[in-house]
Amino acid sequence: MATSLHRSRRLVLTSALSSAAVLAAPKWTWAQAADGYPNRSIKLLVPYAPGGATDIIARLLAIKLADALGQGVVVENRPGASGNIALEAAIKAPADGYTLFVGNVTTNAINETTIGTVKPSRDLIGITRLVEIPHVLAVSPQMPGNFDEFIELVRANPRKWSCPPPAWPNYHKCRH
Repeated sequence: MATSLHRSRRLVLTSALSSAAVLAAPKWTWAQAADGYPNRSIKLLVPYAPGGATDIIARLLAIKLADALGQGVVVENRPGASGNIALEAAIKAPADGYTLFVGNVTTNAINETTIGTVKPSRDLIGITRLVEIPHVLAVSPQMPGNFDEFIELVRANPRKWSCPPPAWPNYHKCRH
C-alpha cells in the first residue's frame, strides 16, 4: 500500500510539473500575446482556500511557470460560492494572459450546468489539463468486504446514509 501511495503521489506531482512545462515552454503559444510577454507578474486565481488539492497544484505550477517565464507568478486564493467568486474574477479580468484560472470539475463543469450566469466553456479558453486526482472510498473494517456489497447495503438502507453533493467543500465526508 505504501508503494502504491508513493507512486500515486509521484504521478500527481509529475503530472503537475510536466503540465507546467507544457504551459511554459514556447512563450509564443500564450494567446498571441504582445512582444515581451510576460513583462509583469502573472496571477493564478484559485477558487478554494489554501491547503487543498487545487491550491497545492497551483503553487507547484506557479514555481515552474515563474522559472520558465522569468516573471513572478502569484497564487491568489478566492474561495466562496463553490468557486464562482474566483471564476467570475477570471472572466472579468482583461484577456491579456496575466490572469489565469486553476479550476476543477466543480468550477468547470458542475457550476456551468447549475449556475446559469457563469459559463467557463463560453467565457474562458482552456489551456491544458493539469492533473487527475484519484478519489477513494474507505470504510470501517466492520463494513462488508467489497464495493458491491457496500453499495447493496447503502441501497437497502438509504435513509441511514448521507453524503453531501460534490460541490460542497466537504463532499468527501459521507457518513452513516
